[in-house]
Amino acid sequence: MDFSENLSKIGVSASVKWTEGAVFNDMTETGNFDITSHWFCGNWQEPPMTYVDWQSWRIKPIGERATAGNWIRLSDEELDEATAKIETKSPDDPAIEELYRAAFRRYMTMMPAVPVVQTTYVMPFNTTFWKGWPEEGNLRNVPFTWWCEFRFVVFDLKKA
Repeated sequence: MDFSENLSKIGVSASVKWTEGAVFNDMTETGNFDITSHWFCGNWQEPPMTYVDWQSWRIKPIGERATAGNWIRLSDEELDEATAKIETKSPDDPAIEELYRAAFRRYMTMMPAVPVVQTTYVMPFNTTFWKGWPEEGNLRNVPFTWWCEFRFVVFDLKKA
């Protein structure tokens, strides 16, 4: 069943349109869409910074390319306030936890995105010849080979 059929069950008329990557990027960056289906990675390296991209000052008018984040054009004063304070804190500052929770609550209240899928990837590594691969409890870097950050995993490997 396609997503539009599920939306029609709750009274929302929609059609699904697949686009090439370049077209998708142009449409989302210029605000030329009503709803999208896309990924939301957040900031895995520094989770409290996940919501900073959604600050109101980053909004561009529809038709202008959003190059500083907030391409969904979310505007919320409380989220702006929490994220502005988050930017001034160190990730290990105990005060950041409540700010992060405040940003998360505002984001969930506004619901600019609805997660409909989560993909789990298993990344097996062989330690016969090399050691230092990411492992549960020690994911110091993204273990996905198709991400540019994977180079830091490779740089840290040692001969077994």
